[in-house]
Amino acid sequence: MLKNVVENMLNLTPLEQEIITLKAVLDMIGDMVNHETMTIHFSDPDTSVMFKTMTHMTFFNIILVDLLSKPSEFFTGDKSYIDRLKEICANPRMGEIQDIRELSEAVCTFARWLSEKVTIQNRWFSSLLIRPDNTATRHTQ
Repeated sequence: MLKNVVENMLNLTPLEQEIITLKAVLDMIGDMVNHETMTIHFSDPDTSVMFKTMTHMTFFNIILVDLLSKPSEFFTGDKSYIDRLKEICANPRMGEIQDIRELSEAVCTFARWLSEKVTIQNRWFSSLLIRPDNTATRHTQ
């Protein structure tokens, strides 16, 4: 009920919703990926990223869950931030389509990566005395 009251009071236009979505996603990514919480070691061709503490890793995971969730404060519908970003890339209101080509490629690549099936082979479950292969997607909507 309160959500509907807030939505009606704000009466956000599609452009305003786009701006809020982009700002929210940018803030979440900035909070998750920064030199204060992680160390990045560049070594061609591989790069390793390590969290400075377990608390930083936990914080990263909490913000990642928020990023993968469905925002509710200002929006109607049942779309995640990733789905909203895809819509923005398909129909941008703030700029031309060529202006967001890099964002579009990054969002599509990330969404594809999230939906890939991953197999964890030979994982030992000591309480069951088995070593099954487990297959799952990284994220389901």
